[in-house]
Amino acid sequence: VERLFPDAATPWRYPNSGALAGSARAMRELLHRLVHGPEGGGFPEDGDDQLRLQEFLLQCHDAGNAYPLRLDEECRLFQCMGEPERGWDFEPARSSSQASTPPRIRNHATSERPLVAHGCGGHGRWFLGDLYRDLRLLDYLGVQPEDLE
Repeated sequence: VERLFPDAATPWRYPNSGALAGSARAMRELLHRLVHGPEGGGFPEDGDDQLRLQEFLLQCHDAGNAYPLRLDEECRLFQCMGEPERGWDFEPARSSSQASTPPRIRNHATSERPLVAHGCGGHGRWFLGDLYRDLRLLDYLGVQPEDLE
């Protein structure tokens, strides 16, 4: 898949099926093509969506019709938390008389503050738990323990 994005200079050079964005029309077309594939039929319920996306992009590229996809290689919008070590810092919410800032994470490598933290499988679920705890997200959102019962 690296050959699809040869100029990507960060570790985040792979398309991630955990978050896709685009116009409704573009997303409908992409999802239809991902689900039905080049041979038709459907996508199995236990299928690997990440693999399917990458195979689809490679098929388009190899057919001479590269799919118009942009990577968020700087993690401006999306931070995948699947790495073996934490690559971000926590920035707790701050309030002052003039303004308040919501809790965020900041990527170590790019200094970006992504809007979405994707706690994917593996290490990601533990990092997502750390994020909720260390940023006190439930308190920030006003969620009480009884709300989770």
